[in-house]
This record gives sequence, structure tokens and C-alpha cells, in this order.
Amino acid sequence: VWINLHSSSMSCCDTLHVLPRPIHPDECNDSIERIVNGPLPSGSFSFLFASERTGYHHLYLYTFAPGINSDRAVLIRAVSGGDWMVESIVGVDMDSDAVYVTGTYDSCLERHLYALPLLSSSSASTASSLSAVSYQTDDHQTSVSEPPSHTGGGGMRRQLKNVMNAFSGTKSSVRPSDTMDYMNNSRSSSSLLNNTTMPTIPIRLTTEQGMHGIVMDEECRFFVDTSSDLGRPTTVKVYQLPEGGPFSLTNQSSNGTSRGRKVSRKLVNDQGEIRLQHTLYDASRDDKMMHSFQNHNTISINNTANGINSSGVYEIHHSSSLTSVTERLLPAPELLSFPTTDGTETLHAALYRPDPRVHGPGPYPLICSVYGGPHVQRVNRSWSQCCDMRAQRLRSLGFCVVKCDNRGSSRRGLAFEGAIRRRLGRLEVLDQVAAVRHLVLCGIA
Repeated sequence: VWINLHSSSMSCCDTLHVLPRPIHPDECNDSIERIVNGPLPSGSFSFLFASERTGYHHLYLYTFAPGINSDRAVLIRAVSGGDWMVESIVGVDMDSDAVYVTGTYDSCLERHLYALPLLSSSSASTASSLSAVSYQTDDHQTSVSEPPSHTGGGGMRRQLKNVMNAFSGTKSSVRPSDTMDYMNNSRSSSSLLNNTTMPTIPIRLTTEQGMHGIVMDEECRFFVDTSSDLGRPTTVKVYQLPEGGPFSLTNQSSNGTSRGRKVSRKLVNDQGEIRLQHTLYDASRDDKMMHSFQNHNTISINNTANGINSSGVYEIHHSSSLTSVTERLLPAPELLSFPTTDGTETLHAALYRPDPRVHGPGPYPLICSVYGGPHVQRVNRSWSQCCDMRAQRLRSLGFCVVKCDNRGSSRRGLAFEGAIRRRLGRLEVLDQVAAVRHLVLCGIA
């Protein structure tokens, strides 16, 4: 088995997220397992668990109820699914039935913030009434807003330990035959998921292209978005989410049907529901950098092109913005896609091509900038591509530089990253050769 140690070393919040209240399977009309009859016993709890059982990193909703299902957690539903991956959980708002995640739904070269329904599309309106039933115990009935008792069934901490022991295969107070069955049968669970549920289409909440890093407050009302793109330096912005969560408007526009949620791939921002509160930082308007440019007015470089005087000096005018300057001095690389030599996968590469006004139309001498893996993704839509100073320097000297993410790199799914298992040094080299051949055929190198 290919073990992704990088995923294993993720924080507990990314791999297992305990919810503030237990969820009864009847709260989801598309619940996979309906083996809980009646209310949940005291000591029950629900959690989101991240798994690559389908080949991509996705979230699954479980409920653990002491004494039910042989003390094994019950799989309620797959919260996400498809040929993309969830990278992190940034917030859970049970009142709005929303799970906020970052992932690769739009492109493996980008990272965006998405919203997914925690429960099924038609169950949000009935969740409150079922929750009241779910909290019933033999002694009393817990209100919807009150957290369940953690004293029954050996306590929540002990039960959570039993669940984690079942995932890891270690010993616990639960019978060994029970602790191993559930995760060992993940393949059959995956088949059940594929046959009974359709992947939920996430709502994208970030509008700008590129890589986004998200930090959300505990109440899921605001989030800080640190992002950049090819040709767009880093910005840090604070946004406010709409009242009632991202699904409130889509549910209202659906006129009582679930159609609104299914077609809600349209950005919520386009509907004016997510408001920009503050721009904390914008590197393209960095006062210190612009002050430096305005004081010196010129930047010395070693070649000649438009905007460069006869002395080989690039002239910076007072009206120039930092973005226009960086576009000239640190141009964004071209992103290429081409098949592997065996045609089984698509590879992505970043190409730093010399300025044809200075170095002619090519072909150019080629330099391959190789990491080779495993895991690290080097090609994406971020400002870091423009700030690769070694590649930019070589480009300015007339060399063509290519960076190719071969098989073994991350954010492409388990099959792509695990293709190099037990054969390190073979597929990586073949993929780098494929990049060189592609550039030669295109007349670039």
C-alpha cells in the first residue's frame, strides 16, 4: 500500500474534525447506512473523517453511538467526492449546514475555498426536529442547542479513542474483530458510495484565479484570503460570508426544490453575497517598493528591449505601478500540458521562454529544473512562479527553462502520486524526457 506520509502528518483538524453535536442518520435522506433505530444513546458523537479510499482525498461523515453497530462508527454520507481533492477543512457551520474546505475542484493548478453541504440537500430544513429526537436518552431529552451528554457509554474521550484505534488497527476495549472490520472494508464502502450517492457539486467562494490560503473565524462569518496568481503578487483580504450561509440564496432561488443547489456552481460573489471588508495587504501597491522605484527612477539590467535605454537601463516612470514593473522584469511563465509517453496521464509544466526581441525566435538552449518528487508540486498558478529568480536569470541570459511536475507529485490524486511506488527513478525520468520532447517538437528547444 502506498502510504502518503505527508497526509498522515496533517493536523488533526484536517484528518478528523469532531462536530459539536451528533447527527442521526435519519437527518440525511441519502444516508448510506440506516442501522440506527430510534434516538441516539448518550455519549454519541459525529465527526468528519478524511480518506483517500476512492483515490482522492475526500470527507466522510460518521456517527459513533455506544452499543450500536458493534461499537463501530456508522458511515452517514460522503460529504465530497469526484476526481478532485479536499486539502483542508477551514470551518464547519452546522446551523447553515455548510462545511468550508479548500481544494482542487476547478484545477489542480489552483486552490480555492469551497462550501459543501454537511447534510443532504433536502434534509437541512428538517434537521432541527430530528436533532431533538436524536438527543433523547432514557433519563431525559436534551434540547437542540444543548450538547449531548459525554458521561454515558464510557465518555466521549474514551469512545473517540476507540474509534481512532479502529482506524489505526491498534488494541482497545472494543473487540479486535470489530475494530478492524470497518476500515478494512473501505473498498466495499467505496463501492457502496459510488452506487448510492452522487458527488456534491461544491460552491466556489473565491473569485480570483490562483492559489488561496484561507483562515476562517470559529463562527464562520469572516475569512482571511491570502492569494496570488501568475502575474498577480500576493494580496491579503478579509471577506464576510452571507447571513444564513452560502446555501441560503441558492435554496431561496430554487422555489422549494433542490435545483438551486445543483446549479449553484456560479460564484456566490457574482450575486453580491460575499462582501470584501478590508484589503490588509496588496503587494502590487507596496508603498516601500514604489517609494524605492520613485527615488531611483531606474533599475539596471543586462539586456536591451523596449523600455530600456541605450545604456542598458530600464526606465521606471513615476506613473508606473509595481505590477507593470514586475511584468517586465519578472514575466509569468507559460503553463503547458502534454501527455506522458505512455499516454496514461497529463503532465503540467512551467516554461520560462527568453524574450524573442532580445534572443530571437528560437529554438533556445534548454535547462530542466527538476525536483522529481515525491510529493512536492512545483507548477501552479501562484506568484512564486514569477519569483523563481534562478529561472528568471537564466531566461534573461537566453536559456529556456522548464519545470515539469512528473508522476509522484502531489494534488493529483493517489494514483498519480503513488505511481512511483517501488520504482523510484523510472517514471520520473520518463516524464522529464516527455517534457523535453514536447518542447523540441514545438520548436522551442
